[in-house]
Amino acid sequence: MLVACKKDKLEGDSSILIGEWEWTYSDYFFSQCDPPASFKTIDPDSEEVNYSMKFHEKGIVEFYRDGNLIDKHRVVVEQFEIGFCFADTKFDFTIYPDNDKDNYISGCIGNDKVVIGMGFPYYDHEDGCYNYTNYFDRVE
Repeated sequence: MLVACKKDKLEGDSSILIGEWEWTYSDYFFSQCDPPASFKTIDPDSEEVNYSMKFHEKGIVEFYRDGNLIDKHRVVVEQFEIGFCFADTKFDFTIYPDNDKDNYISGCIGNDKVVIGMGFPYYDHEDGCYNYTNYFDRVE
């Protein structure tokens, strides 16, 4: 009996994800369902927490809080194409940790920046009243 499972190595264009990424700040939009809507920027100093993520060539992503591993998943790359999120964007991407189609991460990536519009470390509220855009810099 043979058993196979799909593993998505990060190769080709998606290899730009490989490495460690440190959260620098998030744009937080809130009270959108109860106007007036508000906006603020949160960061490691204001939240008193540090987040990071690490993508491995073998298609694994690890999530960290204050240097401690909090979650680890196999990555399934659904979309990876030329994008236009910000000036230095190379690609727009969507990944599904452990192939869970209800729990995904999407954003844009350049050589030294990742912008996540849906996903870690802060997630949009399901009612749409609270939204985050999370920014990461590559760790050298």
